[in-house]
Amino acid sequence: MLNNILVLIRILFFYIYLIFNIVSTISSFLSEKNSSLLIGYSSFFMCSIMNNIPMSILYSNIFSYNAFPYNAIYCCIISSNIGALFTPLGALAGIMFLNIIKSFEIKNFTFKTFIKYCMPLSLILLSISFL
Repeated sequence: MLNNILVLIRILFFYIYLIFNIVSTISSFLSEKNSSLLIGYSSFFMCSIMNNIPMSILYSNIFSYNAFPYNAIYCCIISSNIGALFTPLGALAGIMFLNIIKSFEIKNFTFKTFIKYCMPLSLILLSISFL
C-alpha cells in the first residue's frame, strides 16, 4: 500500500515537472518572437484541441513567466472566445449542442458539419478582431 502511494507521488511530481517545463518552454518561445498574432493564433488553435477554459489557464501561466505586451494578452482573450466556435470541443456549449442534436436524432448534422460551417466564420472573425 505504501509503495503504491509512493509511486503515485512520484508520478504526480513527474507530471508537475513536465507541465512546468512545457509552460516555460512555450513562454520563452512566444516571448522571443514577441508577436501578438502568434499568441493569438496559437491560443485559437489550442481551443480546438482543448476546451477554452483550460486553454485560458494554460496561457495565463505562460504570461506569468515573461513580460508580454498588453495587445498579446488581448489577442489571447479574443482567441479564447472565438476559438470556442472553431470546433465543438472548444466550449462546453458546443459539446452540449451536439448531444442535443443527437438526442433529436438529426443524422445530417455531425462534428464535420459543425466544423464545415463554423471554421470559415471563426477564422474571418478572428482575423477581423486582430486588426
